[in-house]
Amino acid sequence: MFDSKKKITRIFPITSFNPPSAAHFTKIALWAIVACVFLLLSPAPGTAAQTNAEQAQLDANRQLLEIQAAITLSEQHRQELRQEVEAMDGDRTRQNAALIAAAQRVKLTEIEVADIEQRLSQLLIEEDQIRARLDSADINVSNLLAAIQTIGKNPPPALIIDPSDAINSARAASLLSSILPQLRQKADLIIADLTQLSAVKQSVIDEQTQLSSRFTTLFEEQLRIATLIEARKRGVVRLGQNIAAEELEAEALAKEATSLQELIASLQERIAAVAKAGEAADAASLAQDQQQGRELSPLTDEEVAVALADTLRTQPAFPFTSAIGHLQIPATGVI
Repeated sequence: MFDSKKKITRIFPITSFNPPSAAHFTKIALWAIVACVFLLLSPAPGTAAQTNAEQAQLDANRQLLEIQAAITLSEQHRQELRQEVEAMDGDRTRQNAALIAAAQRVKLTEIEVADIEQRLSQLLIEEDQIRARLDSADINVSNLLAAIQTIGKNPPPALIIDPSDAINSARAASLLSSILPQLRQKADLIIADLTQLSAVKQSVIDEQTQLSSRFTTLFEEQLRIATLIEARKRGVVRLGQNIAAEELEAEALAKEATSLQELIASLQERIAAVAKAGEAADAASLAQDQQQGRELSPLTDEEVAVALADTLRTQPAFPFTSAIGHLQIPATGVI
């Protein structure tokens, strides 16, 4: 007896299709948004305001770069933060000490910022006062010059210098001698105010630069505190492992990207590995096909006789496909 319902199946490898990932569509969407923004901001050709629009766009880009440079820490500073967090290694005492030290630095920086803002405010007030004095001196000098110009157009008899009139000449000389020192004094005061105004402007620039530096330091210290708090919340051990993994991955990528030859060699190794795996899979599939071929090959008369001699069997003696030519035709019925 043999089981005609037994099925001999053969499994073929099915190549799965991996759809594009969400990150791929996100990257395409971001590029599309950037292109749309660029088209919207691009001025129409032939317009009278094209030059102004281009200059405004350049100014906006420059300001954006300055803001990004001010709020972005350098890779070296990030590396220092990672090393500090990794060095703590779960020591809460050192974490608390680092938090206290960072908070003190933040407080000192805030005090320095307040002092700089106060000095800057005083310098701006002083600059306004100097400008007011210069405006007043400008008015006085203008009036004096206007009066001298009027006198030059219509000189009175007292100012007419005549060699024959010694008294009038002396009076004119006395009047001019009293006017010229006043002009000299006014000029000296104006020069002093201008020098002081230039110094005040330079001081304002220096204070603004120092204030910007203090704000940067304050931002870095606040980021340091936030990093330490985050390290405590997540656990320094796990964070240290993640940081170490990121550093190793970044180092591996940097080494791989330093040389095009190394990158090509890496790709060739990957291709060779894939080809080797494919050859191994093909060899396994071929061996399986050969094994199944042997199982499906026709049997000899002796093999059929031996297989059918066991009358107590509970399983088919041989596959149905191997029994071709060895089965007896039924007495009745149609094949």
